[in-house]
Amino acid sequence: MDEYISDPDKYGHELCHLKHSKPKIPNEVLLEATEPLEPFPWDDETDMKVDG
Repeated sequence: MDEYISDPDKYGHELCHLKHSKPKIPNEVLLEATEPLEPFPWDDETDMKVDG
């Protein structure tokens, strides 16, 4: 429910356009963070022996 405003001069005025908000994190930083990484090096032996 809207709050009652007792001042009649506050009604019927044209509203101005709102300014666009700027992102907290710039797009360039996000694009840089989502670039692919170099592959991780693998060990020569990746599996453990079952029979000991």
